[in-house]
Amino acid sequence: CSLFVGKWVRREGERRLYTNYTCKSIPPGKNCFLQGRRDADFLRWKWKPDGCDLPAFSRESFFAALRGKTMAFIGDSVAKNHMDSLLCILSKEESPPLLLENDEGDRFVTWRFPEHDFTLMVIWSPFLVTATETTATGNGSQLHVNFNLHLDEVDPRWSGKLPVIDYAIFSDTHWFLRENYLYERGELIGCTICDRQNVTRLRPREAVRRAFRTSFEKINGCKKNIHVILRTYSPPHFEHGSWNTGGRCNRTTPISRSEVDTGRMNLDIRRVQIEELELAKKAA
Repeated sequence: CSLFVGKWVRREGERRLYTNYTCKSIPPGKNCFLQGRRDADFLRWKWKPDGCDLPAFSRESFFAALRGKTMAFIGDSVAKNHMDSLLCILSKEESPPLLLENDEGDRFVTWRFPEHDFTLMVIWSPFLVTATETTATGNGSQLHVNFNLHLDEVDPRWSGKLPVIDYAIFSDTHWFLRENYLYERGELIGCTICDRQNVTRLRPREAVRRAFRTSFEKINGCKKNIHVILRTYSPPHFEHGSWNTGGRCNRTTPISRSEVDTGRMNLDIRRVQIEELELAKKAA
């Protein structure tokens, strides 16, 4: 069956792989209980695919399969969250792992598990391509930072590490949903979510398409065999508004299928990602 079609069900009588108390590597800002959260019901859910059971995660099997390998989570905060969770799980088997690299913003982190000869890293790259900040727009608490995106230039912060990466897991798209200015061959070709005279307005999905195409072409050009996993677009969790217009994210139970409102833009972005992945697979 497809692991990606299913629903959230209650986890009854199963031991949790970790909690906020047992995992020492959870950043303080992401430790729900440390920040005052009182309910713990969100820990009692698991994903159940339709028509089959998803086996419990085995740390031993994972380490055995990836001995001598390096796995990198590349992208935005979704990638960082995935790495944090996996680190919590693996640290129960070998703790504490060696911290080889960590920048001040906790965005470029490398962990080493010497007993299992495994390396885990996260690389912050919210656009995958080269991006530079431009002047902020808005006023007061509504300031937004705009970016110039060079859609034909891969971000060297992750591409420079390709020689040592065996598994690359990409999680990106949310940062494309803002006012960005798009460049190719050094020339401005358009902008997204913008209103600038004499500049072609393009849909965010077009920027996503070109950024992922550039990234996958870079990987296909590598001599090393790299396994690529694409984490497709995850709709925002804010309800009754967006993150900067009063939206909130205070659910205590998973959203049900009947409540899901993907929206055309969300589906378009996901479709573009899948199309580019399929093109890259054919070209590999």
